[in-house]
Amino acid sequence: MAGIYGHEIEHYHESKGIYQMNWGRQIPSTPEEKQRVLATGYSCRSQVTRLSGWTPLHPIQALLKEISQSGKINVSSTGNYEKTSQSQT
Repeated sequence: MAGIYGHEIEHYHESKGIYQMNWGRQIPSTPEEKQRVLATGYSCRSQVTRLSGWTPLHPIQALLKEISQSGKINVSSTGNYEKTSQSQT
């Protein structure tokens, strides 16, 4: 699937077949393992969402999540962030 092609209804079955040959075989089954799957492209994330029912994170989202969990920066679900009072940098 590239760009809008796989979103078009007339290409749905072809898109699904390509997904099953590629992404579909690589998608882990547990939520814990799925957290480690990252995708940079909007089309890739959209295809996984449509065909598997969950959305892999973009690498930047994963990085922000890790930074937020470190306690040095608060990151909201919209991507806004602020230093915590504990942060010295």
